[in-house]
Amino acid sequence: MVKKRIQFGILLLFLGLECAKGQKPNLSCSNTSFNYPQNEFIWPLKGEIDLSGNFGDIRTNHFHSGLDLRTEKGREGVSVYATADGYISRINVSSKGYGKALYIIHPNGYTSVYGHLSGFNPAIAKYVETQHYKLKSFELELRPEQTLLPVKKGDLIAFSGNTGGSGGPHLHFEIRDTKTEEAINPLLFGLKLKDISKPQIQAVVLYAFDNTNHIETGTYRQKVYLKKGAHLAVKSIKVKPGIYALGAQWTDHLYGGGFKMGIPKAQLSLNEKPFFEQCLERMPFNHWRYVHCYMDHPVFE
Repeated sequence: MVKKRIQFGILLLFLGLECAKGQKPNLSCSNTSFNYPQNEFIWPLKGEIDLSGNFGDIRTNHFHSGLDLRTEKGREGVSVYATADGYISRINVSSKGYGKALYIIHPNGYTSVYGHLSGFNPAIAKYVETQHYKLKSFELELRPEQTLLPVKKGDLIAFSGNTGGSGGPHLHFEIRDTKTEEAINPLLFGLKLKDISKPQIQAVVLYAFDNTNHIETGTYRQKVYLKKGAHLAVKSIKVKPGIYALGAQWTDHLYGGGFKMGIPKAQLSLNEKPFFEQCLERMPFNHWRYVHCYMDHPVFE
């Protein structure tokens, strides 16, 4: 139960609201000068794309580093295609993590990743089988030479599955910076996705950071639940002067039903002016555990 709530909701603390002095922090966001190439990548699945997981989703102990693509409502063996020209640079076969996975390096400086596969195309499968016998091991991490397994955009490379640490049949899809190995939100590359539902704020929370100044409830935290579709103009909360922070819990859908997902970007405004902003645009993997800075754990217990 705890695991499910954490995955489906984000609790983000907007720190630094100084009620007594009216101070505020600098606008904080990962806005950068990165110019991501548009329309060079295609979706690795054919047909209408539906997600069961978004980039930056909060998982039990890490941020989600890619997109989880539904495979015909949970079917295995769906054809997976190369998102752009390149070459197979890495092949993993494991009972953990991404299970059977492929990595393709592209000449534009990015790497695409395909995880939880059930199998590979004939050429890749033959190479992997040879390595299984040669190394006498089920667990493999192979790095073929650049000229061994070239691919073109739209080539069949594998079949979707449920291998490794997967909770159900789907395709895990990532785009990384080849040089830094940072995971980047694939939707920044111009990939089209049907999204007709707005995110929903489920609750707002006020935190008192000065133990001598309690909220009217007598505790350091007061949580206000909102009705579906409600605006953030909730009833006022009486407080004494002191240092406070605001939190929010939310979820998002692509359409009316379907899977609930997190939000990679959020902004807090004060008197209709931007006050704090957080963007999950690109992520070094050694920042995975920063997810714990975004959660108020007692709320989920």
